[in-house]
This record gives sequence, C-alpha cells and structure tokens, in this order.
Amino acid sequence: MEEELTNLLKEYVVNIEKAMKLIYQKFSLTNNDDLICLRTKYHGYVEIEEGTYIFHGAGCRFEGKNFYVDFQFGGKKHYGGIETHTFCNTLMETHSKIFEKYDHITLNDFVVRICNKLVEEGMMYKDQFYFFKNEICI
Repeated sequence: MEEELTNLLKEYVVNIEKAMKLIYQKFSLTNNDDLICLRTKYHGYVEIEEGTYIFHGAGCRFEGKNFYVDFQFGGKKHYGGIETHTFCNTLMETHSKIFEKYDHITLNDFVVRICNKLVEEGMMYKDQFYFFKNEICI
C-alpha cells in the first residue's frame, strides 16, 4: 500500500504541473499574479479545450479529458503543494478502489505518514500546511 500511495503522490504532482502548464500556456501567463487576475476575471471558472478549471478557496480543481486533479495552492503564491485531504479527495474521484479498504480519515493519516517519511528521506519538504517535492527527487 505504501508503494502504491507513493506512486500516486508522484502522479498527483505531475498532474498538478500538467494542469498549471496548460492554463499558463493557454492564457500566456507569466507568473502567479497573472493567475490570480485570471481567476478573478473568470469568477473562478475557466474552460479551455482540454478541460475545466474550477477555482475554490485556496485551490483549484481541473477536470480534464485525460486526467482529474484537485489541489491547493501553496503558500507564497506557488502551486504544487500537497495538502493531504485534497489529495485524498482526488483519489476518491480517480482511484476509488483504495476507499474499499480505507475511509478518508484513515487514508489521510496514512498519506501524512508517507509524506513525513519522504521529508525525512529528503524527497519532499514541508512548510506549515503543505508538502512539496524537492525538484531533484520526485
């Protein structure tokens, strides 16, 4: 189970990056301030050919033709932070078989333990609320 969740965490980060690359390219964004303006201009809902962005609270959900990801923007206006509850929400939408064995709270606790282990191994780092990949590792 640990290896499977670690691989899903890697896939999750890749999907966040794909979703953000699409919107940055589509709207010629140069920084996250541009993203904040776009979010305001479109009232939290942006549709492009590849899928739909639904901005919520401190995050965004991308419902694409080829993938789905729900994530929180990390602190200091950057994206890609893993907030474990939002990661579990994505798993509920995309890998529901995991929830045949574990409820959301149990799975979230397990994900937190895996992320903390990856921090100890130097593959991730953590700020106050989010886990982030180290550029050279994941």
